[in-house]
Amino acid sequence: MLAKVLEREIAWHRELAKTLKLFKMPASEITKYTETPAASYNPKQFMFRAMSPVEGRTILDFGCGSGVTSVQLAMMGAAKVVGFDLSPDLIKYATYLASLNNVARICEFHESNALTYDIGTGMYDRILIDNVMHHLPREEFPDILDKINKALKPNGIVVFREPVNYLPWLNSFKLAIGYKADATEDEHELGNTDVNLIATAFELVTIKHFSMFDRVAMSLGLDQARSISQRVDSALLNLMPSFMSKFAGTVVITGYPRNK
Repeated sequence: MLAKVLEREIAWHRELAKTLKLFKMPASEITKYTETPAASYNPKQFMFRAMSPVEGRTILDFGCGSGVTSVQLAMMGAAKVVGFDLSPDLIKYATYLASLNNVARICEFHESNALTYDIGTGMYDRILIDNVMHHLPREEFPDILDKINKALKPNGIVVFREPVNYLPWLNSFKLAIGYKADATEDEHELGNTDVNLIATAFELVTIKHFSMFDRVAMSLGLDQARSISQRVDSALLNLMPSFMSKFAGTVVITGYPRNK
């Protein structure tokens, strides 16, 4: 069964790779993640801030996909960025993207999957798992989290960004507003049990939620409204975090290695 899941993932990513265009990363694309004061309401900006500082650090991009984030981290000053992904097409794209942006000597990409790739012991200052866990079978979570723990250096940081759905009835709402997930049939949004499992695997964990109205704006293609919707989400989540987080669509989890 697992082999079939991996086959479907590779096939889906092969089609995705066909839509990607190589591009030169503009300086503004880097500074908006390193200098903007708005990092608290944009999940990707917050994710980068949670990994800060990255200068001089060795980073693992766990399930790197197209390598865009790996390249951004390299351009931010990381000493080494290692990425792996199960899609040979995306790894090929990532390699070309790093070369085009003059960070090929910093970036190292491997074709492998999260269940079998050996990430070593005590190797990384930062490990990023960006929209990866929801692709993986839940029964594999404990082993994967244990691997991540062991791969971090004693003062390392791990950051997860994942889609969440804490209220099953929200699926009906998403259908009503025309939301169509760009996903394979095997993917699953994380629930409370999944988030708690990730959080308890690490020390000094922080959990921050995003994407309530922003999910609606994104679903309806209202790109111009997304900055406003993210600000509204942030205000509501800060005002009533316990209640409003139930409606969130994205979570960023930051932790430190356990048992070091």
